[in-house]
Amino acid sequence: MYILDTNVLLNAVLEPHKLSMTHRKIIDEAGLFYFSNISFWEISLKFSYGNLSLHKHNPELFMGLCLRVGFNLIEIRTEEIASYYKLPLVDNHKDPFDRMLIWQCIQSDKILLSGNRKFEQYKNFGLKVIS
Repeated sequence: MYILDTNVLLNAVLEPHKLSMTHRKIIDEAGLFYFSNISFWEISLKFSYGNLSLHKHNPELFMGLCLRVGFNLIEIRTEEIASYYKLPLVDNHKDPFDRMLIWQCIQSDKILLSGNRKFEQYKNFGLKVIS
């Protein structure tokens, strides 16, 4: 089972032509995909600052689109939030959205689909990622 990072989620729903061939093939062939409520916190924040276009949608409508295309919502559990401090800081990577998605994937034993090569550095800590 897979969790889509925020950029992969945005591209999968709004601009599938921007997905990597690897991600496109996995999404076309695999069955169960999740998007995290962490991504929606990030999307809503960036949208409110004017740094993100959702192609005539707002974050609430975009979440509905994600569900309609067959992606499933996974919520961060309190245990994951409380134990987040255990994720080592790698290469000064402090992005809270990225790091919480990474931790959620490690804790839930799911594979993260991401185009961010920095995520590869977390494999030593249990992250399964496909870039």
